[in-house]
Amino acid sequence: MMDYKLDDYEAIFTDYNELREETNKFMEDSQWIPGAISKKLLIEAFEPIEAQEVAKNLGVNYDLVFDTGEHTQLLITNAGKRYLLRDTAVDSILETAKINGSALGKISKDNLATILNMCLNVAKGDSLLLLRGGKICACLSDSIYKIMPIPELLDVTIKVLSDKFGETVFIEGSNNYRMTDCFWKFPEAQGDILEAYDDIVATHSKSMFGHSGFIPAVHFMTSDIGKCAATLIPGFLLKNTFFRINDGIKVAHKRASSGDDGIELYTKEIDKIFAKFADIEKTLAEMAKTEIENPINAFVGLCKKAGIPKKYVAEAYEDLERFACGGSVYMDDIYLCISSCVGTAKRLGAPKSKQFELEENAAKILHMQWRDFDVPGIVTWS
Repeated sequence: MMDYKLDDYEAIFTDYNELREETNKFMEDSQWIPGAISKKLLIEAFEPIEAQEVAKNLGVNYDLVFDTGEHTQLLITNAGKRYLLRDTAVDSILETAKINGSALGKISKDNLATILNMCLNVAKGDSLLLLRGGKICACLSDSIYKIMPIPELLDVTIKVLSDKFGETVFIEGSNNYRMTDCFWKFPEAQGDILEAYDDIVATHSKSMFGHSGFIPAVHFMTSDIGKCAATLIPGFLLKNTFFRINDGIKVAHKRASSGDDGIELYTKEIDKIFAKFADIEKTLAEMAKTEIENPINAFVGLCKKAGIPKKYVAEAYEDLERFACGGSVYMDDIYLCISSCVGTAKRLGAPKSKQFELEENAAKILHMQWRDFDVPGIVTWS
């Protein structure tokens, strides 16, 4: 089993209690360091061959230094104390230094450290550093960032979901240094939530997916490194693939002048989750009433616009082609086909970050003008 302190660590869970226990372990191995003067932060690079010497100087485990040498090759100094810099911290360091650009990933680590130090030297305000698993994982704004402990977010989520939907079944979750996420489904709520959609699709002459197989579900995700708000996305589970129909509930890790922020605000927002399922009915119904005359062209055009690579939807493309058989298809079937890219990516062994990216990209289709992609002729992937 991979050491949980290494940058590439990721664990998948099918038992909620095990996931909850792991988030507790991460919190216990964490230290929030406030008041780090941004312009006095110092970045330095080291060569992997120097790992033994760095481990001795820092008084840390050699394996942690070796792992850092395999990734960032960077150290950060705050108030005279030096720390290893985890790969998750790089983006927030760049944000603190107010620089960006793809070229930064192509230069040497020594040059990157020099550029960062030049920019940090004129940075304003204080930073909030997260030390977790023996490395600095994030460098956030101390005046803006609001800490929301992940175990507490999970506790609030499971309580509200159980109160609103009855039986709440944990499907799967994952945890790494970038994000914690998990899925729950609500089999008892299936009939009530799908009733309106059933009436719409009952009028279809043909339907690619059996809507009776839809199970209401939610995708929860959050991050301690400034990458993801506390988020709860409502959707449906179909053939072990989750597809979303709206953007759900998002509470940023930010302080509010009103004081209405953090766990308290998330608790208020999550209480609206049933209304979000009502929105799902409206969106699905709108899709189910939209007939697409050129479904294959629309499929390709929508995937290209949403940034979904062909390899993740190749099977769905073939399925849609067989189903359409040269005729029209309703938009809900096309969207469900495209959303299967997440399940395909999982089966192909794509990392969780890629699966999440594909889920996000597929959801972009909800905000597009679908008929703009319903064009005759030949639309290619190139």
